[in-house]
Amino acid sequence: MKKNLFTIFLILCTVFLYSENQESQRSPWTVYIGTGATILDSEPVMTIDGKIIYSISNFLNFGFEANVFHTLERSYKDSLDRKYQAEAATSGIFIQPHWQLANKWNLGLKVGTGSQFVQFRYSGKQRDDLVWTEEILDKLLIETFTLGLTAEYKLCPLHSLMLDIGYRSMPDTKSMFTSNESIGAEFYGTLQYGMRL
Repeated sequence: MKKNLFTIFLILCTVFLYSENQESQRSPWTVYIGTGATILDSEPVMTIDGKIIYSISNFLNFGFEANVFHTLERSYKDSLDRKYQAEAATSGIFIQPHWQLANKWNLGLKVGTGSQFVQFRYSGKQRDDLVWTEEILDKLLIETFTLGLTAEYKLCPLHSLMLDIGYRSMPDTKSMFTSNESIGAEFYGTLQYGMRL
């Protein structure tokens, strides 16, 4: 066990030392991946998030982001008492003015637009008795507008952690399969690890 921990420690030290040596040759591209939470049909859900950011200048970024999430299978039941869930994926583009607050901290304002795809599908056990064309109950495609704040901490020139919180605005979209008869705007938050390419 001690050998494994020591090996991991040596690998991490090597990566960070290599990163420090590459500072002068930094790429404008950074990839982020992480997890967070949002609201889907008035229910809190966990998300898997990712984004790619291109640094246009020292004060402005452009990027693409996407996330996936779904409600719990126990969230809904149809008239025959069969369980189904809401599954969603969001993607979009954004611009992000940002300012350096301290040596390793950046604060940013994210403004973006995109779309959210939502589908209502029977849970795994219920799908066993259905033809694949009967699994999905409804599909929705919703336009989104995002306004968020980001706080990024630079671990070293090539590695960072980013906290991204904000509000995703969208028109109320009705579906007979939601608990509130419509899906509307939602708050979100995510913590992501970033690596400059």
